[in-house]
Amino acid sequence: MSLTRSKLWVLSVICFLATTAWAAKVHLKDGTVVSGKIESADQEKVDIVTSLGIKMSIPRESIRNIEYEPGEEQVKGLEESKRLVIAVVDFTNVGKDPQLEGLVKGIPESVTTYLGKKGKVRIVERSRLEAALKELQLGMTGIVDEETAARVGKAVGASAIMVGSFLKIGDLIRINARLIDVQTGEVIMADQVQER
Repeated sequence: MSLTRSKLWVLSVICFLATTAWAAKVHLKDGTVVSGKIESADQEKVDIVTSLGIKMSIPRESIRNIEYEPGEEQVKGLEESKRLVIAVVDFTNVGKDPQLEGLVKGIPESVTTYLGKKGKVRIVERSRLEAALKELQLGMTGIVDEETAARVGKAVGASAIMVGSFLKIGDLIRINARLIDVQTGEVIMADQVQER
């Protein structure tokens, strides 16, 4: 399985959508492009306000991909907060499929590299993360709930931690990812993608 650029972007974009609306271009499967600011997004729909002030709710199944671009207020906010600090842990192989074991580290490595190249967030180095997990007597895939994720994130100085899992269903691989606020233990954003 190879993660396409758009699928990797879906996973990493949850790191950027924590608090405010973001400028975006929503590419629909029929070729239409809707530009505006995303107000909210969940697994079923994306709510966007166009430059003309028209609010639209677009079902996820009609979306091909979304290009996110921070607006002025987000860039200013990121600069003021000295950028979000994210720790990305190994993803859990829910089905325990031995042929997919490489994705346990492969998905987080791809997300980490992609986010690092974008330069919009700071990433906790994996060796520092592994040391903290060892100290807390957890493995890289031992983070199964928000409370544990928050403990680990605090231990490494992150403001958020990304956890995830994947499962093979027929010829599809479903990837789930959650970004968790380490101060509150609450899920900031969550998303799911499927790939052949």
